[in-house]
Amino acid sequence: VGQAVEMLSPESVADIVDPGIRPLRPWFPQSTHTARAVLQYNLAVALALRGELDKAGDMLKQVWKSKSPTCDVPIHVIALALYIELLLGHTDIARNIIKQNCPQLQR
Repeated sequence: VGQAVEMLSPESVADIVDPGIRPLRPWFPQSTHTARAVLQYNLAVALALRGELDKAGDMLKQVWKSKSPTCDVPIHVIALALYIELLLGHTDIARNIIKQNCPQLQR
């Protein structure tokens, strides 16, 4: 996990200047912004596995804040945020995450 934390630095993503460059695979990130968000999420997972829940939560907040207004937060980001907040004992924050992201559960 330690080696993963070193390799997942979001600063390691270089800006893509050539708009003609296509991803090698359809599921590869389409932009530098997306690639950085993927690295930040993966770093949050590695930090959570290492028990550094506060750092993992801070990294997830960066992912959350970097999303565009028209983009939904992926469910795996929400699930990790819930996991971290529950482990930290922040049940009220976990409830708010559920209320904000699961409208079908609202009464």
